[in-house]
Amino acid sequence: MPHFQKNVAELRAVASMFWPEEFSQEAAKLSVVPLLLNTQDQFLSILGVDVPDIAQLFVLLEAAELPANLFLKHLMILADFGGEILQRVNDNFSMLFPDGKIEYEWKNRIHSYQFQQLPVKGRLNNAKLGVSGKKLTESIKLNGNLPGISHTNRDTNRPTTFDIVVSKMTNM
Repeated sequence: MPHFQKNVAELRAVASMFWPEEFSQEAAKLSVVPLLLNTQDQFLSILGVDVPDIAQLFVLLEAAELPANLFLKHLMILADFGGEILQRVNDNFSMLFPDGKIEYEWKNRIHSYQFQQLPVKGRLNNAKLGVSGKKLTESIKLNGNLPGISHTNRDTNRPTTFDIVVSKMTNM
């Protein structure tokens, strides 16, 4: 076998200087950190908009380019509300919310929210919510495709809110 001795310039001429796109996508499935860092400013700008009520926050989110599942992942990290706590809420839903609703304060007024999607059957986990590393590479819009998290108003067929986000936001 011949002995190769190439200098840096010769190696650079034939080397891949960046990961191919398919490697980048595979890496993104394993780690959500780069994706979250790249979308952090977008997330914060959405939260920074003063809206009159929670429903308007979701109108704003629907108009934004940030996918709903990525927005939810940012909220979960901000609230330190991970998969284990999600499952506990789901398992103990009837004890925590005996009448299936939650009262919360927004802009010095008490509001009531009737959960539409919780509890879910089976395990409520990051993959089911569309916020696992693999699922975050898919752009899931606010259209009812996040089981247990988003729902659609039956009268208008429009998305209204995230059950988990509302319950966590009210406890912050």
